[in-house]
Amino acid sequence: MEVTASHLVGIVFMYIGASLVLKGDVNFEYGITNGAKRTKFIKSKTSKLVGNSAKLVGVFIVLVGVAVSLFVPSEQVLFTI
Repeated sequence: MEVTASHLVGIVFMYIGASLVLKGDVNFEYGITNGAKRTKFIKSKTSKLVGNSAKLVGVFIVLVGVAVSLFVPSEQVLFTI
């Protein structure tokens, strides 16, 4: 089996999504920065997902990982298994 960068990215997405499904708890922080080299948030907001909503987000991330692994065109082969 030939492994490309898109396969590795898809596997990382699947791993993160599966950990969200199993854990059922996630914190998101998003905001506006000043665009400097060592950025700090000027204004930010934190959202916490718990329970079924976090698991639903995890399932969505797993599906994105599967889609990346299957449907992104093959690039240069990194290694073979």
